[in-house]
Amino acid sequence: MKKLLALTMVLCMVFSIVACTPASNVTTTPTGTEAPEGTATPEGTTPTPATPSELDIFAMKGPTGIGMAPIFSDAAAGKTFDKYNFTIAANAQEKLSDLIAGNYDIASVPTNLAATLAKKAPGVYKIAAVNTLGVLYVLDSTDSIKSVNDLKGKKIYATGEGQVPQFALEYVLTKNGLKVGTDVEIEYLADASDVGKLVIAGSAEIAMLPQPYVTQVSAKAEKAKVALDITEEWDKVAEEGSRLMTSCVLVNAKTYENDKEAVERFMEEFRKSVKFVNENTAEAAKNVVEAGIVADAGLAEKAIPKCNIVCIEGEEMKTSLKALYEAIFAVNSALVGGQVPSDDIYLK
Repeated sequence: MKKLLALTMVLCMVFSIVACTPASNVTTTPTGTEAPEGTATPEGTTPTPATPSELDIFAMKGPTGIGMAPIFSDAAAGKTFDKYNFTIAANAQEKLSDLIAGNYDIASVPTNLAATLAKKAPGVYKIAAVNTLGVLYVLDSTDSIKSVNDLKGKKIYATGEGQVPQFALEYVLTKNGLKVGTDVEIEYLADASDVGKLVIAGSAEIAMLPQPYVTQVSAKAEKAKVALDITEEWDKVAEEGSRLMTSCVLVNAKTYENDKEAVERFMEEFRKSVKFVNENTAEAAKNVVEAGIVADAGLAEKAIPKCNIVCIEGEEMKTSLKALYEAIFAVNSALVGGQVPSDDIYLK
């Protein structure tokens, strides 16, 4: 009996000690926080939120940056899980030294610049997605341009020398048997707004411009009409598989290696952003203005449907870009840094 009583007392002491010992393998989550979607949690535990990261992002005015505009607005309002620091510039050349130095975690740039960076700064960036297709149009104030061949003997004002506009225009002209400098004269100006001013003033009868400048200029220059859609003309003469892809999203390779989760969260934000832009143009136009990408919301709303904002990733992106780079190289190799980029340029 005494032995039984003693055993009972020992068991009570053991249970008491266990009950008072904190469980070391249980993770708690502060009230009001939750783990990002896709975060794995052990069975029987509460999810722990990932630590927010800070990413430096470069985007350009015009279509190249439009797909990111909603993210810009959300980040400015503190609605994103991670902190995003946006830099917006009129063109990539303004920040070329920063791009080469790898100072951005994410960058939206012309597709041919991505190829050039692969040579100037090997391994610094990987292409994660294509974010715009063709956005270039030829405006004509003479009512004489009905086909590409009608450009023979004409002077075209354009912007984007050394970038997508130049290779797209040269490719279309060359494939139609027109030689630049002999059959067609092209004068490149520094900025699309400079070309637009000449068209509006009547000083430039024929010009190639990207959206949203086409919409803006057409509204102010009564005689200027869209004569040619460069994307359509590209498709008529391009090799099989080649698509006119204007810009792409680059990911800093070191950032991806050191903080893959943050990059993947951004890409998920970007996919949603592109969908929002294409389905809610009025609201997206406000985001575009807030980001400083386009100055007028009404103009942005009209132009967005013509800007071909997309998010193309994986094998589809890789196959089409390889065909595009080969096409550019055949016409003007300097526009892709003198070589067709290897497969290392693509994010795995």
